[in-house]
Amino acid sequence: MTAATARKLHPADPKGATGLMFPIFLSSAIDIAPAQRRGLAVGAVTTSIFLGQALSPLVGQPLIERVGFSPTFGLTAALFVALAVVALAVFRDSNGPPVVVGVNS
Repeated sequence: MTAATARKLHPADPKGATGLMFPIFLSSAIDIAPAQRRGLAVGAVTTSIFLGQALSPLVGQPLIERVGFSPTFGLTAALFVALAVVALAVFRDSNGPPVVVGVNS
């Protein structure tokens, strides 16, 4: 299942679809990781999700109070774009294009 499919399952409540993201992320990590590293991949995804939930109010709220919501949103968007570029560089298959779950895996 993809994120787009998850959103289609809950068209009236798009926030309700976020509950489906956790299993989608986990299954994607399992699909991408080699068999001997699947536990590490699932643990890293789970840790990152819960650390994000725990740390985002501690970092985000003071930042929003200091510079406002829009600049904080823009900074977060830029950070995610930078992380996506890094992830594509790090997880690039040396024999071909980047691995995209469900497309070329």
